[in-house]
Amino acid sequence: MAETQDIVIDEAFATEALVEIEKIERALDGAYQVIADSLGLEDRKAVENRIKHLREKVIKPYLEQHGGSIKDGELGVSASIRPRSNVTYDLVTVAQTDKGPAALVEAARAGMLRMDNTSLERFRGGAGATWANLLFRFRQVGSTANLIIERKK
Repeated sequence: MAETQDIVIDEAFATEALVEIEKIERALDGAYQVIADSLGLEDRKAVENRIKHLREKVIKPYLEQHGGSIKDGELGVSASIRPRSNVTYDLVTVAQTDKGPAALVEAARAGMLRMDNTSLERFRGGAGATWANLLFRFRQVGSTANLIIERKK
């Protein structure tokens, strides 16, 4: 038996869950097959690839070039680009400063070899986090675009 958050799960219950997932997946495969047939595609994977292609190679590039949003009046579906920020740190430059190598060693010792801004800012507030303050000075702010498609309910 495995325990998850004070809930005891035995093998029979886990097997039932596995069977339920498989039934759902098979129903989805059947539904996808109807869609695939209507589009002249082979199967679920081909439908998912077609959706991915339309999102990434048609809609998103259009919106990145023209801005704003697009909306279909008949189905009530719309698409727009929503910026998504990310921050990285130039560890090469950090390593080239006087205190940089020690800062990187301390970061590694603290289990922060892969840095993300939220964790680093949180750690900067703690005692002994002077290396984090040094690393924070070398953060690089950037952003990526997120395609948002909203459907009428």
